[in-house]
Amino acid sequence: MTWLFTCRHTCEATLRTELARLGLPIARSHSPLAGLVLADLDEPATAEALARWDPAFALQVLPAAQLELT
Repeated sequence: MTWLFTCRHTCEATLRTELARLGLPIARSHSPLAGLVLADLDEPATAEALARWDPAFALQVLPAAQLELT
């Protein structure tokens, strides 16, 4: 399942580092747009990890997000 994390522009790498510290595998290494980090995550493991530690650089967490670029 793809999750979308929003953050301030230029903080994408820091957010990816935070998510990696949670043990969440970030499948996509770049952000499609400024301030966005996409991650292909297993939902139960993600919900459990995010409940224990809320990433400081994530402004919003959107599970099952779909990004359409036009």
